[in-house]
Amino acid sequence: MLVARLVELRGQRALSREEVRRAAVALKVTERTVWRWVAAGGYAPPPPRAGPLSPRARELFFTTGGNVKAVHRLLGGEGEPVPSLSALSRAFDRELTPAEVAFARTGPRAPVPAASTFAGSLSIAPTGTPPITRSSRSRFSRPGRGVPRGRG
Repeated sequence: MLVARLVELRGQRALSREEVRRAAVALKVTERTVWRWVAAGGYAPPPPRAGPLSPRARELFFTTGGNVKAVHRLLGGEGEPVPSLSALSRAFDRELTPAEVAFARTGPRAPVPAASTFAGSLSIAPTGTPPITRSSRSRFSRPGRGVPRGRG
């Protein structure tokens, strides 16, 4: 109501900083906020926070390959009230499982071949490892704590 009065006064004459300052104190907001509301023609409520995802938002998420920015753009183009991009992203993180997100981004995976296909390609690593000799150590390596240094 106070902001509507300021908008009305602005139509008749220039507003003073003092009038805006008093309104800001009365509304418990900053002067900048009051100026922004007056410029917008009245109180502009903040965009809605992301509540539960609509079925349309979920459908678009899977259609766009898990692209939240594209979902945000498409929902806004359809005229639906859309929360901010970050709030929408948090809603998808909150409501979809990691498996659903992976499915949306990659689609169904190819079937895994049978284990017998890999049987010939597996090789067994040698069990013995060569001993570490003085010549195989780096000149720059230092012994660990508590290991005496040898002369050499």
